Amino acid sequence: MDDFLKKYGPWAIITGGTSGTGYLFAQKLADKGMSLVLVARGEEALLQTQKKLIDQYQVQVKTIAVDLSNQNSVQQIRKEIEGLEIGLLINNAGYSITEEFHRENWENQSKLLETIFNTPIALTHLFVQDMVKRGKGGVIFVSSSVAYTPTPLWSIYSGGKAGILTFGESISQELKKYNVDVLTVCPGPMKTKFQDRSGISSPGLMDPDKVVSMTLRSLGRKISLLPGFSNKMMFQFLGRLLPKKVTLPLFETMMKKIQK
Repeated sequence: MDDFLKKYGPWAIITGGTSGTGYLFAQKLADKGMSLVLVARGEEALLQTQKKLIDQYQVQVKTIAVDLSNQNSVQQIRKEIEGLEIGLLINNAGYSITEEFHRENWENQSKLLETIFNTPIALTHLFVQDMVKRGKGGVIFVSSSVAYTPTPLWSIYSGGKAGILTFGESISQELKKYNVDVLTVCPGPMKTKFQDRSGISSPGLMDPDKVVSMTLRSLGRKISLLPGFSNKMMFQFLGRLLPKKVTLPLFETMMKKIQK
């Protein structure tokens, strides 16, 4: 049996598992022989993805149609996965609202915050309980390169992703002694549906397949990952080295250029 499957199997749960990085995670884990729970809003897309993965990889695939912006979503997921041994949680679902904070209504922004911050943390609390008891398991958070710097027009998104990065790194230390690995990956813009849903059109997109492969290789070896040299220079180095009076106008201008 594959060492990865021994450590993180037999079941993995992936939020946003029908497209983009979520689907790529599903493909690569299915190729390792891992059974999958896919979570997404659209039932039709879930069923299509389920059939495709079963036909190609002959693995078990369970689907849960739920809106992660709903505060009751975690309870629904809890009921649906009862009896399954979840060894790997991938908090992947996400989108953004590209607008000045005061111009967007609070209901929409509250749903965004629930999706990218509250629900991933709640799901983590749910699943790591059993991982700790078993003495093995893993959690992956898909954050963003903007976690490293405040980003005007993405105030909720960059703030939420910064919080996820801090949270993920914090619990990685807490869970290390229980043999549970936590990795937070912070990719830059990628060729996924995120672009359209978030109202942006960004050049220089990263290859999501490479990001997913790098993430799975890094699980258990790193606590956080910022793929790409240019991302490291812009967000981790310049974003933290230069004063905010320089970086805030710079990132605001950049966001206005990619806003649709």
